[in-house]
Amino acid sequence: MTEFRQHEALVEAYAGITAVVGDLDDLDLQRPTRCRGWLVADLLATLTTEAAVHHLDLTVDLPDAPRPGPLARTVAVTTMDGLLSDDAVRPAGWTDEEYLLKATGRLPLTDADRTELGEVAGWFPLLA
Repeated sequence: MTEFRQHEALVEAYAGITAVVGDLDDLDLQRPTRCRGWLVADLLATLTTEAAVHHLDLTVDLPDAPRPGPLARTVAVTTMDGLLSDDAVRPAGWTDEEYLLKATGRLPLTDADRTELGEVAGWFPLLA
C-alpha cells in the first residue's frame, strides 16, 4: 500500500509541474527558481532526465513496454552529454537507451566500452 501511495504522490507532483509549465513562456524558462537558484529550464531538464531514467528502470524486465518518448529521451541524452567534456563523446554504437543506462550506472561498461572511451571511462557513471 505504501508503494501505491508513493506512486500516487509522484504522479500528482509531475501533474502539478506539467500544469505550471504549460503556462510558461520562453522568458520564464530563464528565470531562477528557489531550488538552488537553478534556472527554470535547467530544473525542468533535470526532472525530465530523472523521469526518463526511472521510466527505463520500471521497464527493464518488460521488453514490450513503451519506452520514454523521443523528447524526454533527447533531453536526458543532452543532459548526459553536458556532463561529459567538450572533447568526450559516447561510443557511436550506443543507442540513446544504452547510453542513459550506462551513464547512470544501471548497465556496466564492457571492456570494449572502456577501450573506446579511454580515460573518459573513469567518469562513468556520469550520474548516480
